[in-house]
Amino acid sequence: MQTQQSWTIDDITVTRMPSAHHRVWVTIGSEADIKHLMKTWDGVYRFQIQDIPENSDVYWCLTNVLFHSQRRDTIRINNGAVQVDRRRLKELRDGVDWFFDLLAEEHHPDRYEWFDHIKDWVRCDDAPQPLTELEDARRCIVTIDAIFEVTADNVIRLSDREIA
Repeated sequence: MQTQQSWTIDDITVTRMPSAHHRVWVTIGSEADIKHLMKTWDGVYRFQIQDIPENSDVYWCLTNVLFHSQRRDTIRINNGAVQVDRRRLKELRDGVDWFFDLLAEEHHPDRYEWFDHIKDWVRCDDAPQPLTELEDARRCIVTIDAIFEVTADNVIRLSDREIA
């Protein structure tokens, strides 16, 4: 708990009252969907080592909360829904935007052809081997689209930010 602070400047006493910490939680998806997204994302990092984010990145916060049951002040699970502190949404959006671009490039429609006799898409022989399975990528893209929708509705204006 913060205490009141006072100091004197030119015989004027200035008192700073502690401000209440106000955190806004935004639900980004179900725990199962976000876990699947993080598992697939983690699988990509095994081959894209140069793109692994810094230690304090929201990616690591999500991983630690979802898979290691650690507590983080920016991520929480509430009734099976994953929630992120609104102040970390831009960072989350930037990360999933990178991942979305990778999945979209890796599973571009030009890399598949439809086989009518099996009623399914088959990867072309000349297409490079993907890092992710098509079904995993499809499920991740649905989850990422939902995250994009939520983050677009929760833009933080400068006036909303806490000033330290």
